[in-house]
Formats: sequence, C-alpha cells, structure tokens
Amino acid sequence: MLGTLSAVIDDSRPWRKELLAIAARLGKRPRLSWSDDSSFRVERDLMVGMFATRRLIESGKCSSLLPTRRTSVIVHPRTSDPHSVIGTLEPEQFDLSSKQQTQLPLSRLYEQFIHSRVLTLWAEGDLTLAGVFVASDSTSKTSLYQIDIASIIELYKYVGTEDVAFWYQGEGCAYRLSQHDLVVAGFAEYEEGGTGTRCCANSQPRISKRCSPALPHRELLMPIGCREPRHLPLGV
Repeated sequence: MLGTLSAVIDDSRPWRKELLAIAARLGKRPRLSWSDDSSFRVERDLMVGMFATRRLIESGKCSSLLPTRRTSVIVHPRTSDPHSVIGTLEPEQFDLSSKQQTQLPLSRLYEQFIHSRVLTLWAEGDLTLAGVFVASDSTSKTSLYQIDIASIIELYKYVGTEDVAFWYQGEGCAYRLSQHDLVVAGFAEYEEGGTGTRCCANSQPRISKRCSPALPHRELLMPIGCREPRHLPLGV
C-alpha cells in the first residue's frame, strides 16, 4: 500500500530558512560567467525562492495580504510577432528601451518565474548580477518584465522573516495578519533585528465592522474574501 504526503506545508520553518539563505547568496551580488555554473546557481535560487513563496501562501502559512504585496518592475512591450517565434524567445524581441513601470502583485510575480517562457539574467558592466528579465508563457505574448535583484532579495527576506501574529475567523470572514502587517498598520514595531514585534501598549489589535475613510492603510488591511468587510482599526 502506498503512503501519501500532505499537500500543504506542516512546518514552514525550513522553507523560510531556505528563503533567507537564498536572499543572503543573492545579496553577495555574484559575478556571472558563462564558463562556470554561477548563472545556473542564480537561476536555481530565483526559481526555488519563488516556488517556496507560492507553497507558503497556498499552505496558509502566510498573511492573507501577502499575495497582494507589490513589486516594482519595468515593462518591455513585445516588438516581434507573437506567432513568428516557435523556439527560444530572447529579450531582444522586446522593446528594451521602454521605461514603463508597473507594480506586480506577488501572486502574479511568482507565476512569471514558475511558468517562465523567458528567464534571462541581467548583469552590470563588470558582470555583477543586477536583475532578471522574465515573462511567463502567456505574458511573453505581449511583454517582458525587468526586475532589479534588490527587489527580489527584499521580497525573500520579507517572506522569510514573516510570522503570522494575528488571525481572525468568523462567519463569512477568515484571514491572517503577519508582524509585518501590524508594523505597517502602526500596531507594533520591530524588535532589534527586524523580524519580531512588540505591540504598542495603547493599541492592541481588535476587530471592528466600521471603517473610517480617513484612516491610513485602510485598503491595505481590508480582509480578503469577507462577505462583511472588517478591518483592523489603527489605534482607535
């Protein structure tokens, strides 16, 4: 009789530890060389990091808001006919002079890597890793994304240090918030080292059905999938 494994992650710590290790390796800004396996190691780390992020999200080990976290990217429109290239698709088939910028939610960003049609590393003049050109099979029909390596490192550190600090479940509404969410909302501040939190004495998290339009970060803290939208009030 064959055994079965859980489809979700029971312990998120090894996954987060690997994300932090990847961030540290990428943070060394390795020099790329086609004569060794440096490019392979970077591409491997990028792919594993994005896959680990998706696994953590789909297993419910992250904040409900994490999939909406946005990363700045440059968009390069496609210049060649989408039906004219059957084999390898290169960055040169896009308008690399374009400076158009957009913000990709994390749920869309990691799919660009996991389902990539184009994945090409971008280096400085001395071959130091600077970023990546990437596009999924569907995205590559119209555009290519250029992402700075610093943004990816920041993302992996953010997810790697995330800890679900508050959760709520009620009729028609269930969500989780991390220590990062609480810091952004003003409920907590980072302890020394930047990964833990300590709650402010006069603003413990609580749930309210009412929301003042004047409150900052109102949209950020709106729960996902609630029939009756609730929010975390910011110190009120």
